[in-house]
Amino acid sequence: MTSSAVYVQPDQQNTTAINSVKPRLPKLSLPKFRDNVTKWHSFWDSFKSAIYENSDISAIDKFNYLNSLLEGNATRTVQGLTLTSSNYNAALEMLQERYGKPQIIISAHMDELLKIQPCNKGGHLGPLQYVYDKVSTLEVWL
Repeated sequence: MTSSAVYVQPDQQNTTAINSVKPRLPKLSLPKFRDNVTKWHSFWDSFKSAIYENSDISAIDKFNYLNSLLEGNATRTVQGLTLTSSNYNAALEMLQERYGKPQIIISAHMDELLKIQPCNKGGHLGPLQYVYDKVSTLEVWL
């Protein structure tokens, strides 16, 4: 019994067509950012992925998206800037300066840790589980 291997060269045209097909993903809702420093990196990573790094969106539209996602003190941070392409980068720099500095984030996390109530109810796991959950979900950004 002899066996022969047959090599089939892939069709370049079909391979290209398969590679260019993009999956249809569900509509993405970006989180809003108010002024909680501990939430900055989460907000920024989502915004960066969906808007900032998207070359199909103009700077003015990116600025509009950014403004629509800011609330409270974060809105006031960039409120004085007129809606122009050049001010988009200025707005990002102002937000990064105010919320993105590592020392500010570390201090905010320390404050969150200090706010956790001690669990002094013997025999009950509820308060201890709460402390564990709170500590284990704090973001660490160095």
